[in-house]
Amino acid sequence: MIFAKDAVSRIPLTLDKKIINNLIGSLYIGILDPDGTVLSTAIITAANRLKKSDAKSKIMIVLTDGAPSETDVDPALAIELAQKLGIKIYTVGIGSDDDQLIMHPVLGMIAKPRINKALLTKIAHQTGGKFFLARNSKDMRTITQLSMHWKKLARNTDF
Repeated sequence: MIFAKDAVSRIPLTLDKKIINNLIGSLYIGILDPDGTVLSTAIITAANRLKKSDAKSKIMIVLTDGAPSETDVDPALAIELAQKLGIKIYTVGIGSDDDQLIMHPVLGMIAKPRINKALLTKIAHQTGGKFFLARNSKDMRTITQLSMHWKKLARNTDF
């Protein structure tokens, strides 16, 4: 799933790292309208893709600032669906704890998104996952290394 103002299914359910890397590599800023974040809608859409899976472990990794748009659905609905389907959600918060400016490749200087740690922690904990905070590339590398644990959980997964 990729999401911004809309949520779109972009990568098939697969454990094939080559397919995943190629599709992630083809993503770019502006592929979706960036004027919004439909976090809960994206989680619900992804959960519906996992609904019929017979996998022993169902894991979702959500990389976001955690600041949903006003038009997004209630996060409680996304959490409830994930719980019902047995999906653990690992949230990775990206952004800032305070007001900062960053250089956007298309828009120029913009405010760095503020991380909604409370919401991301709630989503992760209520679904049996975990919240991670990535403030920089070093943090992302550490989180990526931790994802080896998630891969072990998914080894015996059939999509």
